[in-house]
Amino acid sequence: MVGSLAYRVDQGAISAAGHHLDASDVARISSSVQSILRDDTGVQEAREALADLAKTEFESERLETILATPDSFDEWRVGEALAEHHLVTDVGCEFPWPDSRSTRNPNSIGGGVDLVGFHASDRVRFVFAEVKTSHQMAWPPSLLTSRSHGLHNQLSGLNSGDERSKWAIRYLAMNSVGKSWLDSFRHAIKTYLADSLDVIIYGVLIHATEPNQADLRARASSLAQSVKEPTNMALVAIYLTAELLVQVADASVELETAA
Repeated sequence: MVGSLAYRVDQGAISAAGHHLDASDVARISSSVQSILRDDTGVQEAREALADLAKTEFESERLETILATPDSFDEWRVGEALAEHHLVTDVGCEFPWPDSRSTRNPNSIGGGVDLVGFHASDRVRFVFAEVKTSHQMAWPPSLLTSRSHGLHNQLSGLNSGDERSKWAIRYLAMNSVGKSWLDSFRHAIKTYLADSLDVIIYGVLIHATEPNQADLRARASSLAQSVKEPTNMALVAIYLTAELLVQVADASVELETAA
């Protein structure tokens, strides 16, 4: 696990933990997180597929302009990349088709699940993850408790089987044909069709401040009352300074939350 464990506040059916990243931790993971943020894999695949069409140096430069990485990212995009890195490297999840590949504007905010993918153990299950990023000096920050788009309400909705989980599965279904991860999708949909509760739900907070278990304690206690087997739900908080969040991105970060 990258970083140090700051606290655990597990509540019955829900595991909840806070992790702290220092400068050395960020130095170790920054290149991997940046690769996720820029979608290096998707850009390289596009570059290889289109390279033969660029016949001149001018055309090659124009193609590179189209595929170029943005100079800045909204903080929520950086937070999602950091959350994805954690869930992939420390938990073993797979998120095969980034939402960024389906947006026409890199700074647009979608209305669905932030991260959707799979986790394989004795069976393959869908993973739904909601991510909030804040540098608000409050524990918990308002992004966790807001009635409209707060993390708590989003997780409650996913746990109750709202439409967003179906949209997320359809999103993967429409992008899975011919992909290397089609078998994983087929195994996950088989699990889901047998029991729609057999999924994993993550709530991830990226908080640019000092660790405080008040971020997760009440939310874990409240959500644990409604989680039904075989659903698994976990809450994760990742703490680092605002300066290190910029270092993770290696780009300008547009802050959206109040300090």
